[in-house]
Amino acid sequence: MRAQATGAVDLRAAVGREPELRSLWTSLDTGSVLLHGRRGLGKTTLLRLAMANAPAQWLGRRLDLSSLERPIEAGAALVHALWREHPTPPADLSVLVQPLLDDRERLSIEAFGRAEAGWEQVLRQAIEQVLDAELESGSGSGRALVLALDHFEDFCVRVRGRGLESSLGSFVRTLLELAAERPRLRLLLTFEGDPQRALDELPKRPLADATGPLMRAAQLELSPLPPESSARLASALLIGEDITAQNRVALTRALVEACDGVPGWLHAAVRALAERHRKPPKPVLDGDLERTLDSLFAAPASALDDPNWQLRQAFSPVLERYWMLQRSLSLPILDAIALSEDGALSFRALRKQLSVQMTIDDDAIYRVLETLHRDQLVEEFGGRWRFCAGLLRRAWLALRELN
Repeated sequence: MRAQATGAVDLRAAVGREPELRSLWTSLDTGSVLLHGRRGLGKTTLLRLAMANAPAQWLGRRLDLSSLERPIEAGAALVHALWREHPTPPADLSVLVQPLLDDRERLSIEAFGRAEAGWEQVLRQAIEQVLDAELESGSGSGRALVLALDHFEDFCVRVRGRGLESSLGSFVRTLLELAAERPRLRLLLTFEGDPQRALDELPKRPLADATGPLMRAAQLELSPLPPESSARLASALLIGEDITAQNRVALTRALVEACDGVPGWLHAAVRALAERHRKPPKPVLDGDLERTLDSLFAAPASALDDPNWQLRQAFSPVLERYWMLQRSLSLPILDAIALSEDGALSFRALRKQLSVQMTIDDDAIYRVLETLHRDQLVEEFGGRWRFCAGLLRRAWLALRELN
């Protein structure tokens, strides 16, 4: 297994996610699902694993929204995936799609947008035709369809930034109306932070009374890997990168502790070690991992913006999504926790530090702490508040230039 912090990670990298996979399909049995978790925890890998190992009664399709800029592009990509990836496309679906294909057999965005009934109606018809075909196929009740929209929250943010709220509302409304009308359709959406905040930011007018499936959807939070699973992943990556170590057990343990069970960080750390020790080939010695991480933060800007680590993006909810009063209180809270002697503060100590800078009531502090907790940035442990991971604390210190 090779270390790959970004992109389509080998599905064997989904080490230790068996419970989450079972929980995901159990939740989909009863309704749509909102999957959320901080960057690097493996939401995309879990979705790919789920779609590749769908139970017999399910047909799963994953749509990667990370590179799409417009709702019409998302609709076209979804229609094309339903047709192209179906082992035996329904005849009606082929009749619907083929007039929209270009010379390379790709669905043309221009032709899709010029559809007489509107592209939203084409999207609706494509999904309905797949559902009807699956219902009629085989014995029994046929298969249900789950549409997994990966990077959904980031897509919505980009679309709103382009001023396409109305088009976004039409796209989402089409899916929600179908989910409400067709009991064998499930939506699986991914979020980087608190799903409720992202849902509250969806366009109100086009959606109006169509948000029921989202309000009733189960929310599944993806957490870091437990230590045993982290150790399994770290060991597999070390072997895959052909890294020799003075003490492999000690190196594995150090990786687990440094990366706090975040799969993306484990991939990034092993990749960094491999690059430092490949030319010329030499074994990893005790303390090399710590020196590698120290060098990463020696130039804070490069550490924060390195796409393998995605440390700046981890704080995007605070920096970009919180409304002004939330942000104005979040910054000193995170500063105080980061600067504390051992990286943790009791609520009483935190309140005392904040009272020097501002007049604020306890309820306001608690509300912001809970928001930061829902975004998996801070946690309460042993009666004290701390960052959810040591690397998050180091990244915040670098981001705020508090070192």
